[in-house]
Amino acid sequence: MKVPITLDDHGKVIDGRNRLRACKLLNRKTVEAFAYHLEGDALVQFVISQNFHRRHLTESQRADVAAKLTGGLRGGDRSKAQICALTQAEAARQMAVSERSVQNAKYVHEHGVDSLQSALAQGEIAVSTAADLATLRAEEQEEAMAAGPRAAKAKAAEVRRKRSRPSSDDAHADKDKWLSCKAGQIVKSFLALPEEYQKRVIRSIAKKTPIRTWLDSAEDDAT
Repeated sequence: MKVPITLDDHGKVIDGRNRLRACKLLNRKTVEAFAYHLEGDALVQFVISQNFHRRHLTESQRADVAAKLTGGLRGGDRSKAQICALTQAEAARQMAVSERSVQNAKYVHEHGVDSLQSALAQGEIAVSTAADLATLRAEEQEEAMAAGPRAAKAKAAEVRRKRSRPSSDDAHADKDKWLSCKAGQIVKSFLALPEEYQKRVIRSIAKKTPIRTWLDSAEDDAT
């Protein structure tokens, strides 16, 4: 390993997740690492220098870095004021991504399981897909990640479909709107009829005869 892994003073990997993963796959018992006590602007500048200038990073990986620059993520030291944290807009600009991507990445950090966060950081999953999966229960997230990237992507698509599907209240509202519109059309058609046919319609109502039958015959006669 040419470049050692970088840790913060809490043992959290700041830089080198992919290198650490490769070492685990090779069953290496020890890896070279440096631990730094970085806070404030020093931490921000270090993360940017180690990540932004790596042109091979995907947009989702840059969004992941940008989310970290905003501070206040799960597992961080919240007892200290996040005076160094950038706003989402500033972080997005620094990492050349959209603010929406930063919001998605931040949501993953706050609600996603470790395996989902790791997949995002390693570029194995798109930030939008990761954000969809992060809305699931932890057990469902773990199951989706264990099934592989293709299955995780399919699960995220399922989440989006369910989210876009109208609720029962919305369905009832749409039905009421449709019925109101049809009623208005029937009344309009009734008022457009000659008086003689209007009387026929009224008589049909009294006899409980289908109104639509009279309207259809009336419209045919009128044409």
